[in-house]
Amino acid sequence: MEEPVEPIKEPVAELQTPAQPATCPECSKAYNPQKIFCNYCGYPVNGTQEQMAQYEMNKFELDYELDAARKHVLYGSIILYVFAALSAIGALFALFIPTEPSPGTDPATALFIIMAISTAIFAGLGLWSRKQPFIPFIIASIIFLLGVLGNVLSGNVNMPGLFIYLLCLFALIKGSINGYKAIQIKRKLHID
Repeated sequence: MEEPVEPIKEPVAELQTPAQPATCPECSKAYNPQKIFCNYCGYPVNGTQEQMAQYEMNKFELDYELDAARKHVLYGSIILYVFAALSAIGALFALFIPTEPSPGTDPATALFIIMAISTAIFAGLGLWSRKQPFIPFIIASIIFLLGVLGNVLSGNVNMPGLFIYLLCLFALIKGSINGYKAIQIKRKLHID
């Protein structure tokens, strides 16, 4: 009688689960394990005890300053979006300006083109200011200041209008200052 032959069992490869991304104990977001600091909150995940203690000491003060700077940056971004909206309204208004046919360029068309370009510039600067706040606010302040000076020199500004222009210019300058502050605080916190 022949003995039954047992089938040869091949070793089964163990199922390997993909490695879980490293998460920061401070903010619970994934971070690059090759870096010392978490790029979201700045916690020294791979740092020394001294760096961790320094982080805890600075965290509340710098977080407060960063929140205040971000709030002013947000106000500046809103001003840029308002400028874009007003320019868009001006462009639409230019389409309905009655003009007499004249040789050369049509003033309504020229105004429409200028206002459409202004809309695109301020909307683009508003979007850019959400990621990198300092440079867009500087550019917007210069453009706006040139526009105000052009209106003042041409005599197209009254006192209430000038006050509104200066208030908007102040908001843009404050946004650029706070944008710069936010960048510096993020560097101190090691946030990307």
